[in-house]
Amino acid sequence: MPRLVMTSDEYARIRRHLFLGETEQAAFALAKPVGPTDGDLHVSSIHLVPNQDFIVQNEYHIEINPRAIETMIKAAFDASASIVEFHSHRSRYPACFSLSDMRGFREVVPHVRWRLGARPYVAVVHHDNSLDALVWSGDGEDPQQLGAVLAGTASLHPTGRTLTQPPPL
Repeated sequence: MPRLVMTSDEYARIRRHLFLGETEQAAFALAKPVGPTDGDLHVSSIHLVPNQDFIVQNEYHIEINPRAIETMIKAAFDASASIVEFHSHRSRYPACFSLSDMRGFREVVPHVRWRLGARPYVAVVHHDNSLDALVWSGDGEDPQQLGAVLAGTASLHPTGRTLTQPPPL
């Protein structure tokens, strides 16, 4: 399974941003494979989404302005990189993507991957003390479980709940 690799400082910066205030937050990273093609993606830059880039932002839902998404797609295209999306959930349950997250991915991921020449797309959802992470790669439209997020010396393993225990309709 592919992994996402970043420094502990990058991870700490993203986590701090994701849990600011009482509403869901988001961040993006650009990532590239390094060395042999083992599927691992190494973060090369991060972008913390400011509040003005949200169309909707509350405790249970976010929607990012399409202009902000287009800016990230262009940055990824120019850098020959993949996009990694991070967002927070404010529930009491272990990390799992919501139904609205999965619907959004069905709309956004094929478009982004088409624009970026089929490079992988990674999504990571954070809860207070857990995360889940998916990767879209290859020819399939269905996501696979990301193996781990490596943040410096820490190896953070996804809950896997999204694919094994999907939220009810």
